[in-house]
Amino acid sequence: MSMKIQIEEPLIFSLTGQRANNEDFVYPTAPTSDTRLFMVCDGIGGWDKGEVASRLVAEAIADYFQQYPPVAVTKTYLIDTITHAHLALAEYLQQNPLLSRVGSTLALLYLDEGGVTVAHVGDSRVYHLRKGQILHQTQDHRYVLELVSEGIITQEQAQTHPRRNSLSRSIGVESNNLSLKIDNPTVNYLTDIQAGDYFFLCTDGVLEQLNEEKLKEVFKNPSSQKGMFQIEQILSICQNQTRDNYSGCLVSIRDVIKEETFSTVSLPAKKSLRAWIGLAILWFSQLCFAQNGSTYAIVVGIADYKITDYRTGDLKFADKDALRFADFLKSPAGGNVPNQNIKVLTNKVATQKAILNALKLFEQATDQDRVIFYFSGHGLNGGFIPYDVKKNDPASVLTHRDVKNRFKSSAASTKLCIADACLSGSMTIQQAWNIPESKTLPKNADVVLMLSSRSTQSSVESGVARGGLFTFFLLNGLRGKADANHDKTVTIKELFRYVSPLLKRNTPNGQAPMFYGKFSDNLVLSYL
Repeated sequence: MSMKIQIEEPLIFSLTGQRANNEDFVYPTAPTSDTRLFMVCDGIGGWDKGEVASRLVAEAIADYFQQYPPVAVTKTYLIDTITHAHLALAEYLQQNPLLSRVGSTLALLYLDEGGVTVAHVGDSRVYHLRKGQILHQTQDHRYVLELVSEGIITQEQAQTHPRRNSLSRSIGVESNNLSLKIDNPTVNYLTDIQAGDYFFLCTDGVLEQLNEEKLKEVFKNPSSQKGMFQIEQILSICQNQTRDNYSGCLVSIRDVIKEETFSTVSLPAKKSLRAWIGLAILWFSQLCFAQNGSTYAIVVGIADYKITDYRTGDLKFADKDALRFADFLKSPAGGNVPNQNIKVLTNKVATQKAILNALKLFEQATDQDRVIFYFSGHGLNGGFIPYDVKKNDPASVLTHRDVKNRFKSSAASTKLCIADACLSGSMTIQQAWNIPESKTLPKNADVVLMLSSRSTQSSVESGVARGGLFTFFLLNGLRGKADANHDKTVTIKELFRYVSPLLKRNTPNGQAPMFYGKFSDNLVLSYL
């Protein structure tokens, strides 16, 4: 059963209250009846630049929805969007070294043909109301509420507890700890949606004066003003009374049209039956591999080097690209790779010794598995640059041969080396990459090098993409944009045809990626 949810033009407000400035942000700032994504965010009290943090979080999440339109808004998908928001905050903090921490709450509403997704982090809320009754409301992520639920303190004690205003979850980054700790959102999927329902998103400032009983009273009587009466009532209650910023978004359901959905399969014409069966066998064999095989991955990203005089100095986004790639592997499209099968090394952790030790993980793979080595950072002819590289000391470089030897010792049937580094194309020369026959290597093994540039080219980072352009287009392609035939898989051939022209067109030197090795054009890299 699918449903077409029609809404009135949404109504929003965001007021300063008795504060000096407004640290709330409502997205979008000019919604229409076609809008499907709504958010209210509140900069964390006592932290830096709350007005910037709330805006960055909302815009980063909206940007993620636009770049990677969801088939379904799952919890995993929302964690990916929140990770994207963390990265935006981390980048802002790095660009403003005088700040110590930035963060925000989030309340989110998304409408699709399956119903309504409600998600939140922190104490901004979403209410679902019908005829003066609250059908659903989010529960604040507050430290004292967790103590109450665990039986440590009572409800009465929570009201006077010294940490009664402390959040237990938020979207925030601190300068003394830029490693991302992602607080999971609470997510609910609502399918009981009727004409005349309301969804009300608000920051905690609204709740200073508007308790549940008042809220029920406001929404008790139906209005022909498409929510305007309710908003006027709320503003009247809060005006000149609320100390904090107070912001909200009201989405009124005009109509819900429910439709039965049927799946039909047309048999192929007789003359194409053999081709159809061949494609079905290929798809099934690839699917079996995806379900039965395991993936082991080493993901390295270095932006902040120990020495700063190497070539052009530090990078801006290489570490973030590594985190994005690891997040992709953990997503359904990337294979839902478990955390224990992924080792992520960034910046000072990514020493030459640490990377080589991490690559021993590949020895665990069987001939049913795949192994992936991803590197983002500086490169040179014949190698990659680890965090602790020493000037004029070739022995401190992570050579291509070092990586090759670790791959050689793995029995995996699929081996992927992905590099977003200058001069990475030098990895294709015979002396640097020559995998001889091995007793452990299956005869039909796929060995793939996906390299960001030729052996004479630099690799470009982009402030707009907030990362290396090769990784940016690579991940976009893997998440579905490269699926040219719309069969819900992305093959290596489709990925190259997607990435290569975009990278050449969007880089000043016409950066040309290289896909090199021993593999079938139909090797599937992601499942959508």
